[in-house]
Amino acid sequence: MVISNSRRRGGTFEECWAEFSGGVPVTVKEARSGTQGHATVRRARSMLGAAWRPVEFNCEHFVEEACGRTRRSPQLHGAVMISVLAVLLVLVGRQ
Repeated sequence: MVISNSRRRGGTFEECWAEFSGGVPVTVKEARSGTQGHATVRRARSMLGAAWRPVEFNCEHFVEEACGRTRRSPQLHGAVMISVLAVLLVLVGRQ
């Protein structure tokens, strides 16, 4: 079983591995949480049913919180930075 937070499901759910992977190979990496596995699972289960929200609670936020870390999303941060740069380029191009 896998606990995940995804746009596909619209939130945090526990599902079987085959459903989670959708037939696509998945690589499992060791979490750098520094906590016991059971504590990570307990935190993940406490979020079951939470709604997926791209800015406030996406898949990266879910993993960070389950591992006992502060929510952060490098992908979201990168997208925001690219958007800001694009707007700046448009503004500079108008001058």
